[in-house]
Amino acid sequence: MSYKSNSQIIALFSTGILILSACGLTSTPSPPPSPSQPPPTVESTIPLDSDLCLQGDWVMPTADLDLMIAVILPIPGVRVPGGELLMMFDGPSYRYLSYGFIIHMDLGTDTYMESTASFENTGSFSTRDGLIVFSSIVSESEISSWTGYKNGETYTVPGTSPEVAFSIGGENPYRCSADRLEIETYHPTLETMTLFFTRQP
Repeated sequence: MSYKSNSQIIALFSTGILILSACGLTSTPSPPPSPSQPPPTVESTIPLDSDLCLQGDWVMPTADLDLMIAVILPIPGVRVPGGELLMMFDGPSYRYLSYGFIIHMDLGTDTYMESTASFENTGSFSTRDGLIVFSSIVSESEISSWTGYKNGETYTVPGTSPEVAFSIGGENPYRCSADRLEIETYHPTLETMTLFFTRQP
């Protein structure tokens, strides 16, 4: 496959992966507390409007991440052969991140491309009426350049990697049990998309 064909595929894939960046919606700033509201106490780091079920670390393993990518990025040959997503809650703060998951794209017999996506979102959260509300969000993400493999040889794919902002924010319906967490997020081509996590031991 020629570099030109690869570039066309990358352009298609870049368009699709920008959809992936909308796994969440832009956060809605929370209104400032009223002057009469007392300051939080230092005895507890967990806010009163936080569901204790959420506290701790949750993981979306490779198999579930692969299924999620297949739904939001329906391009033939694209899959996730390694990596996971993490959702961590500590007191009033959360982290939504991946230390790096592999995006693999088949291009034909013994020909494929791979890249690695890493990101981290941090901020604060609260819960009310079956909703989890993410706010004060800081987001960082990086997708490495594509590396191509053809007939056992490695080559550099021309062009730059697509810019992606993995984010989750605003108000999201959620369900939490002892070992399972589901968070519904907005998606531009689907009415909603549900993220599935299991509790880490």
